[in-house]
Amino acid sequence: MGVFVPFLIGSQMLVTVANTTPSLNVAQTCRATGSITGSAPSQDDIDACVRDEQEARNAVAKEWGEFSAASRIRCVRTSKDYLPSYVELQVCLEMARDAAKSPSEAQLKTLQPLPQEPGPVRRHLRHRRRASSDYRLKA
Repeated sequence: MGVFVPFLIGSQMLVTVANTTPSLNVAQTCRATGSITGSAPSQDDIDACVRDEQEARNAVAKEWGEFSAASRIRCVRTSKDYLPSYVELQVCLEMARDAAKSPSEAQLKTLQPLPQEPGPVRRHLRHRRRASSDYRLKA
């Protein structure tokens, strides 16, 4: 029974994360960008970063219900690891959604290949062969 209780508490935390848009401290992330680039960011840089993060947060909040619970949990976890970022969260969620929509390898194998036509390189090479043989005949 002792192992079961932490599992329930942990699973409730995951469900909570999965049902609501997370709150990230992006101001700290935007201020910390100077340590990454090696130079202190200007206030304009920090303001632009915060605006980008707010736009990404709004986009994530608007589409939050469209993402799978597993993707939300995984992407929230990874976007909080180093410097929390809504831009990173948005990209992660969109990539997960797009990957889920892509056809599987089994589906790709069932597709019929398009008929192959000689490309311009092949036509060009045939043309060169004819031109060089014509040249040899004349010479």
